[in-house]
Parts: sequence; C-alpha cells; structure tokens
Amino acid sequence: TTSAHSKATNPVYSQQLSLIYASAYQQVGAAQIERGNTQAAIQSLETALRLIPDDPLTHYNLGIAYQDAELYPEAIAQYRRAIELDPVFADAYYNLGVSLFTNAEQQAQTSEPDEDDLIAVQAYNARNFTRYGLAIETLQEAIELFNDAGDFAKADEVESFIQNTIEPALPVPAEPRIEDEGEIIPTNPASEEFEPFPVSEPEEEQPQFPAFPESNPDSELQEFPIYDSPLT
Repeated sequence: TTSAHSKATNPVYSQQLSLIYASAYQQVGAAQIERGNTQAAIQSLETALRLIPDDPLTHYNLGIAYQDAELYPEAIAQYRRAIELDPVFADAYYNLGVSLFTNAEQQAQTSEPDEDDLIAVQAYNARNFTRYGLAIETLQEAIELFNDAGDFAKADEVESFIQNTIEPALPVPAEPRIEDEGEIIPTNPASEEFEPFPVSEPEEEQPQFPAFPESNPDSELQEFPIYDSPLT
C-alpha cells in the first residue's frame, strides 16, 4: 500500500485533492450567493480560485458576488477572466454587459459637469457614449451566443435590457452655442432663432499695369528706323 507521506507528495494526488477542496468551496460560495451572504461568498470563492485559478465557473460566480456587493470593477475583471477561459460563456457576457453599464452609470453620476461648460459637457457625453457602447457590444455578443445555443428566451431578455434600460440612458448631445454681445445664439442653421452673420464678398483684385511716363511736349520725338525690305 502507498503510505500517507508518499500520497501527500504525489503531484497527481495533490492536484486531485485541490480539485476536491476547490469544488467544495465553489459550491459553498454559490450557495452563499443564493442566501445573500455576499461577503462570505467572496471569501469562499477566492479560496477556491487559489486552489484552481483557471476555473471559469468560479470566476463567474465570484463576479456575481462582487456584483451583488456593488463592486463593479472587480466583477468586470472576474467576468472577463471567465470569458478568457471559456469564450462561449454566454451568461458571463450577459453579466459583464450589465456590470459595464451599471459601472458607467455610477461614474456618470459622480462626474457630472457644469452644464454651462460646453466643452466639459461634450467630453462627459463622449465618455458615456463609449462606456455604454461597450456594454451594448458585450450584450449583443451574449444575444448571439444565446441564440446559437437555442436559448431564445434569454436572448430576448438581453435585448429587452438594451432597449428598455441602456438606450433610454444614452446622453443627448449638447447643441453647440455661441455668444454674441451677451445673447446666446444657436449655431444650428435649422433653428428658427438662427440669424446668419453677414459675410462680405471679397473685393476682386484688379490687375496692376505699369504707369506710362508723362509726355513732354518740348522733348524731341524719338525716330525709329523704317525698313523697306525684309530683315536679313
């Protein structure tokens, strides 16, 4: 028989033991998520990942725990790792897209610019469009994967989230405006308030010719030679 010491030092046996413990921690963590015990779930799943760091399901469940704790950057990192390990993990794409959107919402609420600062408003809207766009792209990938798997109900659920939650939150671009003598005038020519500034036509530049010398009646006329025959 194999001694206990030799089993403990056997790499195959150690790997099997790690898988057993990791699976137990992973299942406990999932149960803790279901019961709403988020912090305990995070601890259990982090322990599982220390034993088996390349398990996509454990990364996915840890992402859920972080998401429930409103730790969205941490959740995003876990979902992305799960997708790296399993590129067709549709639920990971779904949760990643939701976390990207929620994180973008939080960032938007904490960095609202002064509405009178047009440049700051335009930069703010551009950042939000980029963040929301990334969330939509991720969710569209989830829709495609759900459809490929025949889970059309889940695909419709994701599509509904895009249409009813993300699209209404997209920022409206600010209309550029200019100030003229204290009065704000919209720069959109289609606006009824728009009054175009007069534009003066550039004067056509006349060609300049050399001035002829003034004639002097007292001067003798210069005589030019006259040729009666062709020049040779």
